[in-house]
Amino acid sequence: MSAPRDDDDVIIETMVDAITTIFAYTADQTLETFLAHRMMKDAVAKNLEVVGESANRLSTGLKDPARTHPVE
Repeated sequence: MSAPRDDDDVIIETMVDAITTIFAYTADQTLETFLAHRMMKDAVAKNLEVVGESANRLSTGLKDPARTHPVE
C-alpha cells in the first residue's frame, strides 16, 4: 500500500488534468457558444465532477492543514 502522500500526489494530478481539460475545451468559446453545445457542457460538467470527487478523496491532513500544523 502506498503512503497517503503518494495517493494525494496522484489525486492532485487527476484534478489538474481535469482542470486543464476544462480550459482546453472552453478556451476559444463564448458563453453563448458554450451554452449552445450540450456535449461541451456535459464534458465540462464531468470534469468538474472529477475535480470534486477527487477533492473528497484527499487525505485529511491535506484538506485540513490545521490538524497537522496547529496555529499557535
